[in-house]
Amino acid sequence: MVICRLTAPPSNTTLQGLKGWDVYVKAEKTHNALIEGVEAFDTAKLKHAETQEKNPLPDKDAYEDKKSKEKLISGIENFDTGKLKHTETVEKNPLPTKEAIDLEKKA
Repeated sequence: MVICRLTAPPSNTTLQGLKGWDVYVKAEKTHNALIEGVEAFDTAKLKHAETQEKNPLPDKDAYEDKKSKEKLISGIENFDTGKLKHTETVEKNPLPTKEAIDLEKKA
């Protein structure tokens, strides 16, 4: 049980000094009523509820697809470039020379 500890206003024996106490008394009564309500609650009144999973696990196809993508990326990252053959690049469509451009301008 939780005990509510309230600090009392400064002590004053006149009636005017007692006016501040009503706030503390109301707060304590409200707190005690709340605690009693929780303690006296009958759980038999509760209904059973079926919970639905909002974020289900992905199906088998999605898992297999992700696994194959990871395997492909792993294969690319771990590829041995030493297995590649050396090649020479040959331009099949070279740019025209300056002389060829000048001849076309004159024509």
